[in-house]
Amino acid sequence: MFLRDMFLGKFALYAKLGISSLLARLRTVLIGGHITALLVETGQGKFLVPASDFWVGRQLAYRGSFDKESLALYAGFVSLDSNVLIVGTHVGSLLVPLACRARRVFGIEANPNVFKLAEINVTLNALTNVSLHNFAASDSNEPLTFLASRHNTGGSKVKPVSDRFEFTYDNPVTITVPGMQLDSVLNESTYDLVIMDIEGAEYKALLGMRRILSKTKVLICELVPNHLQNVAGITLDEFMAAIPTRFDRFSLVQHPGIAVGRPEIETLYQRVEKHYYYGGADLICQVS
Repeated sequence: MFLRDMFLGKFALYAKLGISSLLARLRTVLIGGHITALLVETGQGKFLVPASDFWVGRQLAYRGSFDKESLALYAGFVSLDSNVLIVGTHVGSLLVPLACRARRVFGIEANPNVFKLAEINVTLNALTNVSLHNFAASDSNEPLTFLASRHNTGGSKVKPVSDRFEFTYDNPVTITVPGMQLDSVLNESTYDLVIMDIEGAEYKALLGMRRILSKTKVLICELVPNHLQNVAGITLDEFMAAIPTRFDRFSLVQHPGIAVGRPEIETLYQRVEKHYYYGGADLICQVS
C-alpha cells in the first residue's frame, strides 16, 4: 500500500511539475521576455516576484498571500522584543510580515537573483530592522554548487546527491555560491525564533550554527523525506543528531496540537513520510 501510494504520489507530482513548467513558460511569453519581475500587493506586504515563478510568486499574485496559516503560527512565537532568523528568505513573503512584529529580523538567501528582489522588497515595505545576507548556510566556509530554479525559485537548492526529475525539471541554472557557517557570520546573542527552509541543505546548515542553536528558543525546520534521502543523502537519525538535545519537544506546523518527545520522533517522521513525502512538513522544535 505504501509503495503504491508513493508511486501515485510521484506520478501526480511529475504531472503537476510538467504542467506548471509549461504554464510558466507561456506566461513569460505573454507578458514579455524582458520582464524579470512583477509587483504584487498582498496582505503580507508588497513584493517584487520573479516573472517566471509559478509557485510562491503565483500564489502571492493570485491569492494575495503565501502560507498564511503557517505565518499566523510563526507570529505567535514573536514579540516586539524578538530577534528572528530566517534561513531561506526567498523574496521575503515571511520575512516582511514578521519584521513588522519583531525587533530585528535576519535573512539568509543563497540565490543571488532572488536575493536582489528580497533587498528591494525590504525597501518597498519601508523596513529598517532587517539585515539580509547573500550566501548558502552550510557546515563550512566553502563555495557550493547551486541549482537556481527557473519556475520554482523557492525550490532552488544546493546540488543534490541524486539527479532526479523533481530537482531539474525546469532546467535550473548551475551556479557557484558562497557557503558559510552561520555561527561565523551572525553575532546576535539570542534568536527567539529560527525558521529554516533551504530545500535539503538544512542538515549542514544546522551543523554550522551550534552556537546560535544553543540559545535559540524555537526552531522551525523544513522536514522533507525526499530531501533527506535524495538531496542531503542522510537518515532521520543523522538529521536529528544535528538538532541539539536541549530541544526535546517536537510537533508539525501542519498538526501543532500533536507533540512528541525526542524518543518518539520516528512516529512523527512516519506521518510526514506517508502524507508529505515530496512536499514535506515543518518541524517545530522547542525546549520544555
